[in-house]
Amino acid sequence: MVLSPVRALDHIYQVSAEDHEVGTYIIFTGDGHFQSVVKYLIQKLGKKVIIYGVTNATSNRLKDVATEVCEIPAPEEVIHSRYQMIVDNLAYVFDHENIIPSFKSTVAAVARRNEMPEDEVAIALQEMLEKGLLYRKERRVEFNRTVKVLAANWDALIDAGLWQP
Repeated sequence: MVLSPVRALDHIYQVSAEDHEVGTYIIFTGDGHFQSVVKYLIQKLGKKVIIYGVTNATSNRLKDVATEVCEIPAPEEVIHSRYQMIVDNLAYVFDHENIIPSFKSTVAAVARRNEMPEDEVAIALQEMLEKGLLYRKERRVEFNRTVKVLAANWDALIDAGLWQP
C-alpha cells in the first residue's frame, strides 16, 4: 500500500496502537519526517524498525533512530558498478595475450566472477559499446583467421571516471 507521507504516518500510529503482535516494522522511505514515528515505535512500544532507503538520499536523522537501515543503490550506482566490473575484466585481459575477449566470453567471465546474471552484464556491455567506452576490433588468432574482440577506449574510460592510469 502506497500512501502520502501524512497518511502513512497516521496509518503506522493507528496500526501500532491496535495490533500489538507486530514485532518489526519495515518502512520504505528516506524522509526525515518519519523520525518521530520510528522513535515512538522503538522507544515507546519496543518494536524493531528497519528503514529501506536510497543511498545518499536517506535522512541521517532517520538513520540515527532506526533499529536497522538498508540502503539501496540508486540506478546510476548499479550501472556504474557493472561498468566497473567490465573495465576490471578488460584490464586483466589486456595483460593476458592468450585470452580472446569476445562479447560473449566477456559477458560469461564477468557474470561468473561477480556472480550476476549474464543478461545484466550483456546489457551493460552493449551500453558501453554504444557510448564509445569500448569498441570492437579485428584480432588475428591464426595465420588466416581473425575474430572480433572488445577493446577499451581508455581515454573515454578515464573521462567517465571508470579508469585511473
